[in-house]
Amino acid sequence: MLGRFFGRLTGGNWRPPEQELAFAASAGFDTMQIRSDRPGEIEDELGIDPVELGALFDEHGLEPVLEMLVRHDGEPGTFARALRANLAAIEAIGFLRVHIHPVGPSEAAPQLAPDFAEALAIAQDAGLIFGVEHNAPGHRLLVDPADIEAVLDRVPGL
Repeated sequence: MLGRFFGRLTGGNWRPPEQELAFAASAGFDTMQIRSDRPGEIEDELGIDPVELGALFDEHGLEPVLEMLVRHDGEPGTFARALRANLAAIEAIGFLRVHIHPVGPSEAAPQLAPDFAEALAIAQDAGLIFGVEHNAPGHRLLVDPADIEAVLDRVPGL
């Protein structure tokens, strides 16, 4: 079985979620990752009601995975606010696995670990498996493996 399929639901790759889920299921995938770029706007981004989307995931036998692309400008509580804004849709769709992909200026780096810790507590209270995604070279946050390791060390359970 193939482990993961990224839902191509944005930009020039967009196709309706029902078609994307049918494709992933027919190709033998077990999970499909959806990306959210705007906290609290999953329905608007995907063009489908979260309850309806959750039913489609169930119908196709796929597990939904959520990547939240979150811009962090150094303001405390950024990740927690983004997660809280998405919790209703997360529950309606049936996400169990959620991770944040942080972007922003390098000045935000000192705030990442405390913010991940706060968001992790919210995720655990909601029964979610919560994680972080690193960035490729050229970005400013969580690019160096040592930086990623430091955040993981400071936030057990992440």
